[in-house]
Amino acid sequence: MWVCKLKMFDEEDIYTTRTKKFNVTLLGYPLSHYKKDKKVFLIGCGILQGEEDNKKRFLEDLRKDKRIKKLDVKKDFLTVLASHSVENEIETFYNPAII
Repeated sequence: MWVCKLKMFDEEDIYTTRTKKFNVTLLGYPLSHYKKDKKVFLIGCGILQGEEDNKKRFLEDLRKDKRIKKLDVKKDFLTVLASHSVENEIETFYNPAII
């Protein structure tokens, strides 16, 4: 059995800088994606971990990001719809044929 652990940091990423800023952990995975109007829309979900005040501030800040089109939060479980430009390498990362 193979196990792959990735650590990545992208200053333009929606989540990475915020998790560091608010000292929280976001464990998430993509569910689906689609292209529309020269953008890639990513649907994902995840679990937010950390101190309650930090999680609250993280979510408040996340909602301010114009790339977040929809954010549904149930306790610590998030479902997110986010948009990215097609030129962004995110399109390659979420390609289902990559594996």
